Amino acid sequence: MEIKLKNLNKHEHYACSIKDIKKFFLQNDNLFISFGFLNKNHRFDSKFIKHPRIEGLIISSIEISRRLNVIDLEPIWNFYVIKDDMYNEKHKDIFCESILPKINKWYHEILLNPNSSIPGVEAILVELTVDKLKLHICRFP
Repeated sequence: MEIKLKNLNKHEHYACSIKDIKKFFLQNDNLFISFGFLNKNHRFDSKFIKHPRIEGLIISSIEISRRLNVIDLEPIWNFYVIKDDMYNEKHKDIFCESILPKINKWYHEILLNPNSSIPGVEAILVELTVDKLKLHICRFP
């Protein structure tokens, strides 16, 4: 696991902390984790024509690229910047207690069963709406 962190401005947050991640993922998990290091905000790649309908803000995304049962690259997990007025302790608690275990389960199921997957990108997007957090599980060609 490699983690890169970009410092935040006043009144900005990430969905969770590095310490929170380390409760669910091991140091030897093959992951590159970016806290605002690669991108400050989520953007869909233009080749991903069919993506989920997003009404709120994507606060985290993890992508696993593969070709014919082989993972091409180190999976990338992005955490994006969230403004103070959009995210509170209740959201963080839900993210840490509910979302992180689901991402952990999804991640390890994909790695343990590569024969069942198809080539392309498998991803989880975490969306923050006004009143809740939503998970979107996606596949892109």
